Amino acid sequence: KNHFKYKKWWNDFFKAHPEYKLLHSHIRSTASIYTAIAKKHGVKTIVHSHSTMTAGMGLDVLVKNIIQKTITRNADLCLACSDEAGKWLFKNHKYTLFPNAIEAKKFAFNPVNRKNVRDEHNLGDSFVIGHAGRYHKIKNQTFLMDIFAQILKNKPDSYLVLVGEKIGSEGMEKEELVAHAKKCGIEKNVIFAGNISNVDEYLSAFDVFVFPSLYEGMPVTLIEAQAADLQCFVSDTVSHECKITDNIEFVSLKFSAEEWAEKIISCDYPQRKNNYDVISEAGYDVCTGAKKLTDIYLSLLK
Repeated sequence: KNHFKYKKWWNDFFKAHPEYKLLHSHIRSTASIYTAIAKKHGVKTIVHSHSTMTAGMGLDVLVKNIIQKTITRNADLCLACSDEAGKWLFKNHKYTLFPNAIEAKKFAFNPVNRKNVRDEHNLGDSFVIGHAGRYHKIKNQTFLMDIFAQILKNKPDSYLVLVGEKIGSEGMEKEELVAHAKKCGIEKNVIFAGNISNVDEYLSAFDVFVFPSLYEGMPVTLIEAQAADLQCFVSDTVSHECKITDNIEFVSLKFSAEEWAEKIISCDYPQRKNNYDVISEAGYDVCTGAKKLTDIYLSLLK
């Protein structure tokens, strides 16, 4: 909030730590400020785009958009998780695509994990709709609940499992989502799993993954869901570059909750398989990504 204090902090940091030779920036809103300071101290800089829209409201968004206009000025390299994210933030400036990598083997479908998670929540053979993401309006979780309410009318033995929690001041409180679940009359069939460390196991336990975000850059969670060979229903406002298998079906947010529910219910769900090779060949395995990022760092430092 204090511009001069913020600049002083970065100046003091680089003076105190001359051992740092490279700065990889993922916080675009103030990147134009701290990358300029880094350059003055002889530090190489990378700016990385992960989204296609500025989050927030009103004056906050206006200020962020103004500040990030000069984001490429002090960048030695621009990276983007998708073409849409790159074009949005960097405009006509050159950028390099760098996929959001995951531990592909870890997220491969595992029947043992499926049984363990289902036993933990007493889900049995129920139809389980899964979702993973921080509690935020852009994630559209209230609409997800509206969709689930329609599914529950046709498949009473169904459950909705939400993985995640509120992150930061701009997010939604869990209580807001609980209240909406009660309003829809589905609270007994909604499980708030919270911020868990075994997301991979939960993905194996789900039957379908629903992701109706208002906008996204290149969501890692959809790569993970595809690695688990989950059928995914995704809003058409999400970057279509996330489709690396045939498991993704894009659905318009103009469609009603009933129409989303109908698509999910009528889908043919084949037996799950191991998708590791597909994910790895597409460049989304973390081993491939780690080597690529190491090469990028060393190249810049040379």
